[in-house]
Amino acid sequence: MITRRYRTWLLAVLLLITAGSLAGCLGGSGGGRAAVLTGASWPGIATSDNLIYLAFGPQVRAINPENGTQTWAYPSEPESRRTFYAEPAVGDEAIFVTDYEQTLTALDPETGAEIWSFESDRSRFIGGAALGDAHVYAGTVDGTLFALDRGNGQEVWTFEVDRDIWSTPLVVGDVVYITSLDRHLYALDTASGGLLWKFPEDIDAVDPRMGAIVGTPTQFDDALVFGSFNNHVYAVNSETQDVLWSFPTTNWVWNGPVYDEEDGLLIGGDLDGQVFALNAETGETAWTFDEAGGPVVGRPALGETENGRVVYVASGGTGSQAKLYILDPATGERVDTPVTIEAEFTSRFLVFPTGTSIRPIPIYASPVVYGDLLLIGAHEGDYPLYALDRETLLERWHFELPSS
Repeated sequence: MITRRYRTWLLAVLLLITAGSLAGCLGGSGGGRAAVLTGASWPGIATSDNLIYLAFGPQVRAINPENGTQTWAYPSEPESRRTFYAEPAVGDEAIFVTDYEQTLTALDPETGAEIWSFESDRSRFIGGAALGDAHVYAGTVDGTLFALDRGNGQEVWTFEVDRDIWSTPLVVGDVVYITSLDRHLYALDTASGGLLWKFPEDIDAVDPRMGAIVGTPTQFDDALVFGSFNNHVYAVNSETQDVLWSFPTTNWVWNGPVYDEEDGLLIGGDLDGQVFALNAETGETAWTFDEAGGPVVGRPALGETENGRVVYVASGGTGSQAKLYILDPATGERVDTPVTIEAEFTSRFLVFPTGTSIRPIPIYASPVVYGDLLLIGAHEGDYPLYALDRETLLERWHFELPSS
């Protein structure tokens, strides 16, 4: 079954990455091992009032949203040992980026100049950083959560769990939440790193037995909602740790759902390509969409067009099944023609281009709504970022990586 192959492939590839096996030049068609590794490394996208930040391959780049031109790149010259894929965390004073070489760096958001850099000296980062009032938080694949001073990057405290942390932490008030492959959700005091609680206390007490958790939870009111590799979505009360409800999915759930406050729904997807909308209070199914044709890895994105509210869902299908779907968030019905991202691939002999081809590509990155643009990150082809007009869904511009 192709979707089970997908989920095994996704897990195996990320395990390879955590072992330090990412290599090769990015942006071309690739093949074999390099293509598989590139396939797991979808871009991280974040935005500010006037710039788009793209973490992809050996550099983080700031891009002008008007025309897709590069404003700055960090580091100014690519370093073969460093690769960036996690979504940057954007603050007023800095943006904070993690890489696969044990480093968390604060950059000037307008110039890309390095403000400070922290080396974990233990293990690499996969997830991005999260910002609190005084600290920045990020976890590594050896199961360590670091809290650093936002101003100078000095280590304030650490907290260790039993397995890898792949997700970006979630900060809500004075609590920071993390998930882990050790099958737990943890709540920590932001100031001290002290453990407030973990869920579940006993993984065997959950039916079915709790699976690994790789996504960032979604928070609304007193609830935390997350998906697991035991084919379930859970809503847990953050005060009592009681399970408010659980929802059985058809396959693994990679990311937390998006919360649609207007309709009171949580909208997400699983690796079989089933898109679901759940009543946030009860977990009851409001609607499902079974036509995605491939794994839904990224979190759906809510938006508004002249015809009303929509939710954008990206599919990691193959060939003609690789599409971006535009659905009515209240009903799950299609409200526009699905969009296929047709990427250009340049074939090379050594460093010399020998020809190009165009084909549809899967989309694993979460779509990002930015003003009147819809940003789509691509891990295959020559262009890692596409900007679509949200009304027409036509391409405004694409960003092309400099030749490597």
